[in-house]
Amino acid sequence: MLRTTLLLGALTGVIMAMGNYMGGSSGMTIAFIIAVVMNFGAYWFSDKMVLRAYSAREVTEAERERNRWHHERRDKRHDVGHNDRLDRRRKRAGSE
Repeated sequence: MLRTTLLLGALTGVIMAMGNYMGGSSGMTIAFIIAVVMNFGAYWFSDKMVLRAYSAREVTEAERERNRWHHERRDKRHDVGHNDRLDRRRKRAGSE
């Protein structure tokens, strides 16, 4: 989260510097408004952009059933059950 904030802040600074160079203080104001809109769009729609970039799609019920044995096999191999994973997540969430 901190890295994202820093990168979006740096992008805003670069856009504002370009606006200042091109149009002085009024150009910098316009560039700031553009930067705010761009940063909001990048933050708000980032999940959709990544899913579209990877051509992600929802898993169908048939695919879920077909791949279920992979998960069961992995769990048996590592001696981990579904509830154990949930317990570990809850412990981690509570300790942070």
